Amino acid sequence: MDTNLLLTLLILATGCMAAQKRQRERLYRGSRRPNNHIYRASGKGRGGKVRGDMLQNLLPYEAVENVPVKERMDVSLWQTRGQAKPNRRRPKRWIKGQFHLQMQTGPTETDHYRSKTHESYLTEARLGRHGLPWPLPRHFRSDSNMVYQLDTNFRFVIGPLSRSCVTLTRALRRYYVIITGRLPRRQSVVVRDEEEFESPVAHGNPATLRHVDVSVLYSCSDAHPEPTANETYALQINNNTASIIAGEVWGALRGLETLSQLVYVSEHRQVHTTAHSEQPCVHMADIVDFPRFHHRGVMINTGIHFLHPTTIKKNLEAMEHNKLNVLHWRLVDDQSFPWVSKAYPDLSNRSSKRETYNAADIAGIVEFARQRGIRVVPELDSPGHTASWRNGVPDVMINCADNNSQQVLDVSINITYTVLRGLWDDMLTTFPGRYVHLGGDEVPTLCWAKSKDVAIFMEREKIKDYGELQNYFTRRLSSIVNQLDSNRKLVFWQDVLDSGISIDERAVIQIWKPNPKAATTLAVSRGHRVIYSSPWCLNYVTSGMDWAMLYLADPLEHTVGATEEEVVMGGEACVSGEHAVDSSLLQTVWSRASAMAERMWSDRNVRNVPEAQVRLEEQRCRMIRRRIPISPLNEPSSCNLHVP
Repeated sequence: MDTNLLLTLLILATGCMAAQKRQRERLYRGSRRPNNHIYRASGKGRGGKVRGDMLQNLLPYEAVENVPVKERMDVSLWQTRGQAKPNRRRPKRWIKGQFHLQMQTGPTETDHYRSKTHESYLTEARLGRHGLPWPLPRHFRSDSNMVYQLDTNFRFVIGPLSRSCVTLTRALRRYYVIITGRLPRRQSVVVRDEEEFESPVAHGNPATLRHVDVSVLYSCSDAHPEPTANETYALQINNNTASIIAGEVWGALRGLETLSQLVYVSEHRQVHTTAHSEQPCVHMADIVDFPRFHHRGVMINTGIHFLHPTTIKKNLEAMEHNKLNVLHWRLVDDQSFPWVSKAYPDLSNRSSKRETYNAADIAGIVEFARQRGIRVVPELDSPGHTASWRNGVPDVMINCADNNSQQVLDVSINITYTVLRGLWDDMLTTFPGRYVHLGGDEVPTLCWAKSKDVAIFMEREKIKDYGELQNYFTRRLSSIVNQLDSNRKLVFWQDVLDSGISIDERAVIQIWKPNPKAATTLAVSRGHRVIYSSPWCLNYVTSGMDWAMLYLADPLEHTVGATEEEVVMGGEACVSGEHAVDSSLLQTVWSRASAMAERMWSDRNVRNVPEAQVRLEEQRCRMIRRRIPISPLNEPSSCNLHVP
């Protein structure tokens, strides 16, 4: 063959090979290109733009379109203005009300560049039981083929546009421990100013995630959360970068919890060695999330069995991990008066039990809850459930049983209302939240029939029956609380409504009895808002998959129109206290309260029990690893407890 022809063919083959190599390199660089949805926070912007433009292109258009109008106040500022919809490297799909993982069955262009170590991460990710969030975010997309390993120097970075506060800083340090299993160091939480943090990825190594940018755009204060606090957040993990953006610090807390749930520990055998290694990993994810209801709570009762402050705080940690935001605390009951009142200290000193909560104990619990975005709603029940008052203020009690087990307040004398004013003055000073619970349940009205003073009072005031007498008491008590603090909002048990008592339409009714449809309809017709608790009374553990029944119960299943939906504030899981002590409270409440938590947070259409069981089982193991004792789901299961 001619020498010139051979030389020409050799040159052409070399050129083709070089072109193919350049094409593969372009594909690899394209798959690892920096995130173009966020301008780097260098302080100067790109192309001379000011810092205010750095947040454009943060969220996909689909995310903003699927967010209800009432929740767009913060999200709309992150949407691109006046620009074309960005091209997608691979199809993105936003799933509303469903759990969805995008799976790529065939090899991709960049598989050639993945190392064997990275393949082991991908194999574990495809198992589908790692990094599944609870409750399910409202808009969630995750690609299990894109896995990032947390860098050994992983840290949180507060962006230059973010507001900062002690609540945020403490939360970042707290979640640093949860995510990494290590104590926070000096550089674990930093504030970004002019410095750039790059995340280079060496060829052949798994993708790494070095830091998470956290930005709170509007409100980051150390005040207590309001009932309508904005908990919306956006979480994005892609192209070796991660970011959490929220309008208020409470949304950032919920985003951090979701991030901690997406992180899982990969146990694999390193290449070329026989040693095992535990590597924290996370999938690529795009999330826009916000709660379905603003009131998502757990009720505890410390008047029947005393609960140590450590137990209450552990329950608050469990609530944080399930995105619940209200602790309804029934302080006293017939059995004991553990709350130390400054106005009437004898009520606790002479109580039938010695354990008490002083001002420092309560302040510590309230602050512990505040740091986790949880409001504490105190309850001082009256005129029933007051038998424990007899030793401290016997003059205001009427005894109607031989063993003193059933007593009621004497509502006919002025000294009773003097005592109530002093107690509620202490209560409002101790608990800074917006809502207070006045009780009103299970009043033994027949006890009033044994008092001659009450009979004389009813005749003088022309009160016909004991229902009207309770109405008189409730109106006068409400007036006392409103005079002490007109900004407080009152909550009553359903019994007040059932007894025909007339209360201010601004008061909230908590529905707790079976067959709640009639009570809900009546409350709505009278203009009251409703807290729903009927299906979530957790006093007893039943056999079988009782969590599934709690999971499918819905606050709106007994409403018949948009009006009812607007006035349902949310729900609470209630533990009345007869069977709840320090050693059993957490197992009694969890993981059944987790089922209620997803109903309160996620979309109404999220009702797939088999799919939920997979995620709930992982949530149960996650909480056990976080040192929270939790009951099983009544099916054989096991948890790996040897990971952080």
